[in-house]
Amino acid sequence: MQKLIDVTDLKAREELGDYYIVSKSRIENLISCFEGGAKRIAELTKMVEEQQAEISRLSMLLVKEEA
Repeated sequence: MQKLIDVTDLKAREELGDYYIVSKSRIENLISCFEGGAKRIAELTKMVEEQQAEISRLSMLLVKEEA
C-alpha cells in the first residue's frame, strides 16, 4: 500500500507540482469561512459608508454654525 501511495504521490507532483490533500469537510469549512467573511466585510463596508455620510453631514452643520 505504501508503494502505491508513493507512486501516486510522485505522479501527482510531476503533474501538479506541490499540492495538498485536504478532506471535503475541511474545504467546505474554509469555503464557509470565506463566504461568511465576505458577507461581514460587505456589512462593515456599508456601515463605514453610512458613518462617513453622517460625518460629512455633521461637518456641514458645524461649518454653517460657525459662519
